[in-house]
Amino acid sequence: MDKMYVIKTDTSTSKPMTRSEAINQVKEYDHKGISGYIVSEKEGERIKNSQFNIPKWK
Repeated sequence: MDKMYVIKTDTSTSKPMTRSEAINQVKEYDHKGISGYIVSEKEGERIKNSQFNIPKWK
């Protein structure tokens, strides 16, 4: 079975989807000015009801 991913935004967590679907969805969010992060389905479950720490790339 292929690995599934979810997209975490400031307000929600998406349904599980394939890698390519997740990438396309994040691109759509970006065009709308919405920040979205792709995480594994397992990580999505872990952070679903907790505070999501936005990654710092600096």
